[in-house]
Amino acid sequence: MAKTIKQEKNSKDCLACVAAMATETSVIEYKRFCKKNELYRYDDIALYSYLEEKGFAVGVFSPESDPFTKENLQHIDLLTAPCYLVVESTKEAYRNKGATHAIYWDGKKLHDSNPEVQISRWKDYKILMTMPIVKVDSHKRWKES
Repeated sequence: MAKTIKQEKNSKDCLACVAAMATETSVIEYKRFCKKNELYRYDDIALYSYLEEKGFAVGVFSPESDPFTKENLQHIDLLTAPCYLVVESTKEAYRNKGATHAIYWDGKKLHDSNPEVQISRWKDYKILMTMPIVKVDSHKRWKES
């Protein structure tokens, strides 16, 4: 089970915390990766790039076959698979501006980086998007081809 990483108060580092929790690395390492690769660290593209670098993929797919045929779709149990979740902000001032918040589901427990949240419960969130995070053993082979 992942360790919950809390962001600094008033920071916008929830996505960086999700990246660190999913890969068992650090927020600092994620920020360095984004800076080195000239990526905006609050963007999903930065998260997906970092996860790929660490041997993970986001979403459901079958890379070695036609993803549009039913027999080739990879089955992932969304109840137990690690996921990146986009939720409506739990802070009313931000929610009124349409802000979102990133949290991490490790397959057993929700992890909210918000330092004001002590216990994360499904009922406390309005989930807008769920993206499974899959460990890809052959990610180096894909990069080389």
